Amino acid sequence: MKLGIYIGSFNPVHIGHINVVNFLIKNNYVDKVLIVPTLNYWNKNNLIDIKHRINMLKFYEDENIKIDDKNNKYIYTYELMKNLKNYYLKYNLYLIIGADNIINFDKWKNYKELLKYKIIVVNRNGIDIEK
Repeated sequence: MKLGIYIGSFNPVHIGHINVVNFLIKNNYVDKVLIVPTLNYWNKNNLIDIKHRINMLKFYEDENIKIDDKNNKYIYTYELMKNLKNYYLKYNLYLIIGADNIINFDKWKNYKELLKYKIIVVNRNGIDIEK
C-alpha cells in the first residue's frame, strides 16, 4: 500500500492543499495520505498555532486522509520520515512536496536519506519541475 506523507506548515490551510491530496488519491499515485503540519517551518514567521492548523485540517479527515497530531515537532523531514517508516511498516512511503521545495532540496538536512523514498513533486507557482 502506498502512503503519501504530505508535510508542510499549512499556514493557512486552504482548498489547494486538499485538492492536491484528492488528486493524488483519485489518480492512484497513493492509496492514502498522512498530512503532517509542522510546528515550525524554516522560512516562515508568524505561524498560526499548530493546534488550530491541525483542527482546520481535521475537517478534511476521512478513511483515506489522516491528520497527524503527534509527529509535528520534528525539525527535519528526514527524521520524520525515518520515524514514520518504523511506524507504518506495511506501507511504501511517498514524500509529497511542492515544486517550490524541490529548488532547494539539496540544501535540506540529510536530503540524501530522503532519496530512499519515492518523492512526488506537485506543481506550484509555475515552477518548471523538469528544470
